Amino acid sequence: MIRISKDLTDKGIKIVCQVLKKKKPVEMKIPLFLNPVEFLKNISPDEMETLNVIEGLWQEGILQEEDNTYIIPYEFLYNITEDQRRILCLPGEDNTIRLHIKAKGILGNSDFTLIPDIYIKDEKMGPLDRRIKNVVSHKGCLYLIPLNLYSLLNEIDAYKPTADPLLQAKIIAKVKYKAKSANVTFDKFLESEEVYYSEKLDVDIVKHSDDYIQIVPILGNGIDSLLKDDKDKVLKQHNTLYGEGIKRKRIFLEDRIVQNYNKILRQGHLKGAQIPRFLTDPYSILPEDIDLSNFSKRVKELGLRVYRANPYVNIERDKDSGWFDFEIGGIIHEDTGLDLDEDGDNTRENALGDNGKIDVNEYRRLVQKAVESGEDYVNYKGNWIKIDREQASKFLNIVDNESLVKTQRIDITRLPYVLKIYENIDNLEYNETALSLKKQLTGDFSISDFRYPMYLKNCQLYQHQKEGFLWFKGLYENYLGGLLADDMGLGKTLQIISFLCYLKECNAIKPTLIVAPYTLLDIWESEIRKFSEITSVYRHMGYKRYRTPELLEDYEIILTTYETLVRDQLLLGQIDWQAVVCDEAQKIKNTTTLTTSAVKALKARIKIAMTGTPVENNLGELWCIIDYVQPGLLSSYQEFKKTYQIPIEDAISNKSETYVEVKNRLLNTIKPVYLRRAKDGILSLPAKNEFFSEVELTALQEKLYCQLIGDYKNKGESKSPLGVLQKLMELCAHPRLIQDDGEGNTSQLLSESGKLQRLIELLNEIKRRGEKAVIFTHYIKMQAILRKVIMDVFGINCPVINGNIKGDRMSVIDSFKESSGFGVIILSTRAAGVGVTITEANNVIHYTRDWNPAVEKQATDRVYRIGQTREVNVYYPVHKQ
Repeated sequence: MIRISKDLTDKGIKIVCQVLKKKKPVEMKIPLFLNPVEFLKNISPDEMETLNVIEGLWQEGILQEEDNTYIIPYEFLYNITEDQRRILCLPGEDNTIRLHIKAKGILGNSDFTLIPDIYIKDEKMGPLDRRIKNVVSHKGCLYLIPLNLYSLLNEIDAYKPTADPLLQAKIIAKVKYKAKSANVTFDKFLESEEVYYSEKLDVDIVKHSDDYIQIVPILGNGIDSLLKDDKDKVLKQHNTLYGEGIKRKRIFLEDRIVQNYNKILRQGHLKGAQIPRFLTDPYSILPEDIDLSNFSKRVKELGLRVYRANPYVNIERDKDSGWFDFEIGGIIHEDTGLDLDEDGDNTRENALGDNGKIDVNEYRRLVQKAVESGEDYVNYKGNWIKIDREQASKFLNIVDNESLVKTQRIDITRLPYVLKIYENIDNLEYNETALSLKKQLTGDFSISDFRYPMYLKNCQLYQHQKEGFLWFKGLYENYLGGLLADDMGLGKTLQIISFLCYLKECNAIKPTLIVAPYTLLDIWESEIRKFSEITSVYRHMGYKRYRTPELLEDYEIILTTYETLVRDQLLLGQIDWQAVVCDEAQKIKNTTTLTTSAVKALKARIKIAMTGTPVENNLGELWCIIDYVQPGLLSSYQEFKKTYQIPIEDAISNKSETYVEVKNRLLNTIKPVYLRRAKDGILSLPAKNEFFSEVELTALQEKLYCQLIGDYKNKGESKSPLGVLQKLMELCAHPRLIQDDGEGNTSQLLSESGKLQRLIELLNEIKRRGEKAVIFTHYIKMQAILRKVIMDVFGINCPVINGNIKGDRMSVIDSFKESSGFGVIILSTRAAGVGVTITEANNVIHYTRDWNPAVEKQATDRVYRIGQTREVNVYYPVHKQ
């Protein structure tokens, strides 16, 4: 029997788990695998479910170990799900709680203070009740104060008595501000006080003309209407306004808000080239905590967009001679950083024409206009175009010196020389033929050319990883970028690290930038340190991050997030990076987002993108990623759409045979800069065997199944069909997921579910082979039943992962990996996401199925990936039709 106690302490809710052994309570440890198996023998599924939830909170970092006790800090109670609260009998936010706030003492005297009266179900807290931070004990029950009310109470708790009337008025203003979204009433005195406060700042945009826009700071809470006659008024932390009569209105603001408000007020009048500069880098004026989502919509409504123009080389082979048709000019793409297309659709028409191409003379005029104005932005046909003056001047000098403007055709023997000249120009856009010819200058690589980079350690590369390394090396030597789109689990990260080791060997790694989602930064840093001798690594994020290029340039590798890159694009855009690597490159799949713009604006000798899903919704996403690694290869988006996207989509819709032809043409076009291998084509991986095992419903399951269907037919209109389907799925897993039949021993649990019986048969087979198994199910109750039954049948304490894995929570998985012989681990399907690798197991059992096949495949790939040396068996126990 398990006994779980919960006590209120100063720091949080103390959780104590005890097991009765010889009638004496013995404390259990978290995570549960630290306890002897006998501690968990003969406990009920409900008790096991409770322990699993406690362990899950530990995995998520909510349950914290402190002085040999386990504490849930009070502020973390808001992060606990409804199911977790129910199972642990923890208090949830109670919307019946309200506050009445009254003033005590005289304003201006030191005895002035605010008194909050707390009401629960319209009953005022009495002398026997107790509040600790956000938890109230009332009549023997615990209640969690809603977050907005707790924030208000924190302000009152933090107030220190003072005789300063300004500070007294400020606390009144802050409390009344927070009360706007809470269940609060005030006494007559506080109600009559006209004081205003705001803790956030928003912005709006006003378009006065094509050449003049204004960024307007917005404070909300009625303050802006008070300032309507003083829109350009510089604010202070305390502002007093007088209206009709002697009634005063006072506005209180924090110093951070005041500074940001006044900065926008000063710098918000944008004219000429300031407009596109702001639109591509809004954080050059706006503070970091401004939410740009609503602002982007307003920008879209006003039709404000920015484009970029890069030099362009187009080469077409003449079939009848050894000559090439040679065309040079510029190509224009959209460069607006703000997310102007909410649905992620790239189908908007280019305002500058179908393909965005301009001839060299037109491009020269734009460049000359930029040089004369001293600006990087020029107005062209009513739109703002970004020109990199240094790059453009270098390009035009080469063009003029080589007399290429007059040359319509060029000899093949001269072409390599021309391409060599161009390769040192940043962001030069090439067409397909030009890129193919550049690639041919060094010839195709051979695996026999591979040698391990000097600074790579603790690993042996598979053949496809060696090929990936050589591919990167060839790209680098030819001044090309690349998209590595290998299937998940083939070791993309290690291929990148091996290439970075090569750059270090060439003394060409400093500085390199790796951009990745926050959740992957730990993995990147760990893998770099594990597999390389690169030690100069800096994580660029947070308020204390470096703000000058010189400090960053001193590191070999900088790790940052996409969000930080957006905020620091002006800083990071100044640096001449040796390499820029974008992990999970689907983050830059939309042409008009601020993230995409910030990434494409970076300067680098080689630009690399990594993603196992280069196309999630439409082919426009592939175009956008390729346009980052190698601008111009797929021409403008509009031309790409006409040439590839629409024909492929139409062919799929019409089931036409032209699909394969157009698809192959697209793949051949991007072949020089695109590398994708599927696991099925990698010889070094063992086979994957899938088994769909049919199971019968038990008599109890059949009975309940018929009841659910009959109940739906009788009350179909009032019931959601999806809700019924969910219940049927739970029933097929185990009847106890939809009804409670008491505690139930293992024999009863097995007799009630055909799928559970089949699972035990599978595990017996796996045990005979001395192998490990991973079981996937997202039902918490089912995880508890599985853990109990497996413990009673096999005598093993199998770990359960049902929370987000953070830091040392990986010790749960590590313990499973390191154990010898037969073993089982239970994982929540979606919790087994990025960063979890369990190649020590070679059996996967999807006890319950996920709605999304991609999620299920990702779960399987936790086992079936690089490092797996045995055949992998994937089992799907399913019920007969």
